[in-house]
Amino acid sequence: MTVAPRLQPREATAPQLVNVLHSPKRVRVKFGGRTIADSRNVLVLRSNHFLPIYFFPPSAVDPSVLSPSP
Repeated sequence: MTVAPRLQPREATAPQLVNVLHSPKRVRVKFGGRTIADSRNVLVLRSNHFLPIYFFPPSAVDPSVLSPSP
């Protein structure tokens, strides 16, 4: 019988820093030539480990592009 190797916890090389701020600019999302989100009231989550993540208010997103989660 072979024993599967155990994964070792990954050591962080730097502490994770997270900031959530209001975007100072208008943010628009276009897909397939169509604007699907547009707002001046967007939050941006920034971390030193990930790309920025933008949070739009629900009223700023075109509801026709949304579908319910399973």
